[in-house]
Amino acid sequence: MLSHLLANLKDDDESIDALKVRLQSGDARAREKLLTEMRKFVAGFQGFMPFDDDRNISTALYLLRQSTSLPLDLLFQIIDKSSSNAGSDAVNWIVRSGDEKVILQLLERYNSRSQDFVREAIFSGLETLAGRYGKRIIRESDKLLIE
Repeated sequence: MLSHLLANLKDDDESIDALKVRLQSGDARAREKLLTEMRKFVAGFQGFMPFDDDRNISTALYLLRQSTSLPLDLLFQIIDKSSSNAGSDAVNWIVRSGDEKVILQLLERYNSRSQDFVREAIFSGLETLAGRYGKRIIRESDKLLIE
């Protein structure tokens, strides 16, 4: 998927490696094209993404790491449809640039998921955000509350 996606984004005479360099350096046009394609791709899944697709979305997020922020709705869609690295990476993006408002959105996702890798990433992110904004996390059975 990623090589196909990147092939669709690159200029006619550009190599995929050159496109990756542009993305990693923060090229705005390449960033917007990749975000548009990622939205379409992630929206196409009804349930969790297959592992290979999850890995490709994770790689795409890595290529966008020079961006100061990514759209929260896309990051939350990735969390909702990932059970592996892409979801964890999306949580990290949110925690890095998120404000206090995202705490409740992450809390809802934590409480609605069964035990998995992304749920643990959400817990870790909630701890960081709670500390940043003077909140307290309380574990009540298998759910979390914020005070």
